Amino acid sequence: MMKQEQMKSKNESKRPGRKPLAEGVAMTRRDLALELRERLVCRNTNSEMIECVDAILDTIADALIAGRHLEFRGFGTFSVVTRKSRVGRNPRQPDETYDIPKRKVVNFKPAAGLQQAVAAAKTVGERLSAQANPAKRPERSSSNVE
Repeated sequence: MMKQEQMKSKNESKRPGRKPLAEGVAMTRRDLALELRERLVCRNTNSEMIECVDAILDTIADALIAGRHLEFRGFGTFSVVTRKSRVGRNPRQPDETYDIPKRKVVNFKPAAGLQQAVAAAKTVGERLSAQANPAKRPERSSSNVE
């Protein structure tokens, strides 16, 4: 027990200014699958829903690996960008420089509506309560159907 407390205090000192995540904040694949199952009111088993989520995430990853641009209107866009090579410095020894090679990274740009929704929910508690009681989306009206 004493060792765990020492390790915990060491980890906290390495990350000054960063707060640990509150319990229930991170959403896992399993959590996402269960949430989808509830929202869709489907009869699929939990494992089938997890397979669906895995298939979706694998498809997104494959598209990004292939260098494709993904756009989900109302949510955001994923793209692969190449960062230029640059010279870096070690903060502990500023005289030392080293080359950082160019590399590809995944970029996500949230849609305006998503940014506004996140900005409006200022605390973790508010976001969690919003997830527990999702607002109903207005139904889309079809111009062809009367």
